[in-house]
Amino acid sequence: MSVNQTISSTKNGVYTTLKPPEIDFVPIILEQKDRNTSAKPFEMSGVMSCGKGVDLVWGASGSKEVFLMETKGQLRKIFEADNRHGFGLAVFDGQYAWLPVTGPESRVLAINPMTDEIVQFTSEDGLPVFQFVALASIGVGRLCLSAGFGKQTDRRAFIAVLELSNPRGKEIRIIHEATQQLMPNTPPSIQHLDPRISYVPKFMISSLDETEQSWMVVLGRIMPGSSLYNPSLLIKPDTASVEVIDPHVETDIAPQNVAFKEHAAYWNNGMGLRCLRTDSKNSEVVRVLPGEGRVMFYNGRLHVVGIDWWIVDEGENPFRKLSVKMPSRRVYSFQFFVSSHYGLVFRAEDSLYKNYQVVFLNE
Repeated sequence: MSVNQTISSTKNGVYTTLKPPEIDFVPIILEQKDRNTSAKPFEMSGVMSCGKGVDLVWGASGSKEVFLMETKGQLRKIFEADNRHGFGLAVFDGQYAWLPVTGPESRVLAINPMTDEIVQFTSEDGLPVFQFVALASIGVGRLCLSAGFGKQTDRRAFIAVLELSNPRGKEIRIIHEATQQLMPNTPPSIQHLDPRISYVPKFMISSLDETEQSWMVVLGRIMPGSSLYNPSLLIKPDTASVEVIDPHVETDIAPQNVAFKEHAAYWNNGMGLRCLRTDSKNSEVVRVLPGEGRVMFYNGRLHVVGIDWWIVDEGENPFRKLSVKMPSRRVYSFQFFVSSHYGLVFRAEDSLYKNYQVVFLNE
């Protein structure tokens, strides 16, 4: 049964035909193949396409669990951690799905969905404990990661390169540490120009410099102190170079608010669509948006989703508002994922069902 069913209503005794909905939200119901693995219903908190016909799924049913979904709606568990842990957002490099596990026994999973092989990077390999994390692929079997832990007055962060080598070999290189705290007598904006000042990583983007055949990574982050704008870091993982650059992000940015497309990050900052690329001189507003809400790119279109759902073909104007009844009105609880089996997935913490397949009815 879908969310959008009603196409007519009665108001003040007058029968009115409403515009038919243009989007349907179909609840996603998942079933574990090995039901004895969990006593509680599984609640999916994230899904990622890992190539044709395979999804990586993560979430909780008391303990934190990771699954592969080769058949639509059917989950096969491949990893479990206790409820002291959590998950960051995953990335897929074309062969491996990388999923960070936060908490007291932090680790990064490198999962080959075709073979079920899982390589775990842990503290025994030199990986520090972390509470917050951002990551980006830098080629098949290679990952750039920034993570950290601590509270506002005693925070630590680091940048690492994780690499797989056959057979089942692995390597971690810590290429940068940001452990210094703000000093009381110097403006934070000045101190933020020092890459050794601690921070909270929010997102990463990466691209390959074809000329030099080396990778560039830009890290969007939040700095300590009262700063509206937070300068980014330019990382060259092959040479372990890290420098502060001018492009910035707003303090209130959240990772789930950021959309990624062609080595660039996009978000709605209230003034328009802000864009940050690996070669950006600044993070500029590249187009006006019709309102507040999450931005995403899907099937060649830019979507702005808040109280209303706006859509436009990329590079075109104007936006068009779709007729839709949203499962949730709490804009900042929305998340979007792309699944091999379900296409676009909408998630909202406060809705009856938390995960829905988004079906565009006129396509």
